[in-house]
Amino acid sequence: MSDVVNATTEESAPEGLPDPIVTSPSWAELEVTWGEPELPNGVIVRYELYHNSIMVTSGLTREYRVDNLQPYSLHIIQVKACTSIGCGYSNEVKTRTQEAAPEGIVTLEVVGLDPRSVNATWTAPEKPNGHLYFDVYFDGIFYKDAANRDYRTDVLRKSLLRTNDSYKWTVIDNLIPYTIYKIQVNASNTKGFILSNIVSRNMPAGTPDGVSPPSLVSETPNSIKAQWPPVGRVNSNEEPSYILQFREKRANSIVQE
Repeated sequence: MSDVVNATTEESAPEGLPDPIVTSPSWAELEVTWGEPELPNGVIVRYELYHNSIMVTSGLTREYRVDNLQPYSLHIIQVKACTSIGCGYSNEVKTRTQEAAPEGIVTLEVVGLDPRSVNATWTAPEKPNGHLYFDVYFDGIFYKDAANRDYRTDVLRKSLLRTNDSYKWTVIDNLIPYTIYKIQVNASNTKGFILSNIVSRNMPAGTPDGVSPPSLVSETPNSIKAQWPPVGRVNSNEEPSYILQFREKRANSIVQE
């Protein structure tokens, strides 16, 4: 049996460098840490960290912190590990800083379309500082349960629309005629909100709501008695007039009033 001989292969570029772990302690900061490569393939002489394609640190430290960033800003982080022979790269990691409360003003415009709908548009704040959504609030009267023919009303503040859009005319309907609404937009992200100006809109008179079908009773062989309850809401300053129409149940019959 011969003597044991030790041999070391030449170094090469590291392999299996894990992706950096990026956290955002605040809207202005990022903290980055990373592990060693699975296959160093030699002695690691340095790590290089690239922030938005720019090298920001080089050495054997495996952590990095940067501040003075903008809220909710997008950043691309990548790590390079090197031996004396070559270098290996991690994948690019995309991340954002935390959100901050939006800054600026939101301006609302509203025009009437008909007794039950309006057309509204609003601006976005100058600095969204995050992913914004917009709630359009209406202060006024709403039916308790129109779907079940309960036309009693409550004075409420309700969001009738939630969207990510701005600078766009949007129709908002299902309003009650002959009433007044105060309308306001709330622009929000996870850290805060901005309220727009308030716009008052007088809805014009409209057709009645809650017109029930008549109940029919045949009191004699030649007559039918029809009765019906009052409308749920008149939606006007005039009392409603009622027209009873009937048609014989046969083809091509004539509607009679």
